[in-house]
Amino acid sequence: MADSDEKRWGAISHTVPLVASALSMGTLGWVASIAILLTKGKNSHFVRFHCLQQMIFQILLTITVIIGGILTFVLIGWPILIAACIAGLIFPILAAIRASEGREYGLPVAGHIARSIRGS
Repeated sequence: MADSDEKRWGAISHTVPLVASALSMGTLGWVASIAILLTKGKNSHFVRFHCLQQMIFQILLTITVIIGGILTFVLIGWPILIAACIAGLIFPILAAIRASEGREYGLPVAGHIARSIRGS
């Protein structure tokens, strides 16, 4: 079980990238994840997992937004952008809540990749 400091940083690893992503129109959330990973991730497997998966999630979200933006010219991009915005808001909040409870909640796709990178 994660201690209170690990729970706090696990939750922060999801909320700070969410705010950074919102302020940068969905493009720089992964930078905040890298910063937390480099400062706090080296001391805790729990924090490392949450930072890695949030970084991967933000990168995948950025790619999805770029593809959706390109596809708006043929109108199919709008549903992609709407779905990406909803996922980019809901999943980090849910993951932050689970991290604050001390649980290793895996985000779709990103959680599996983060577990394989972390080695567990």
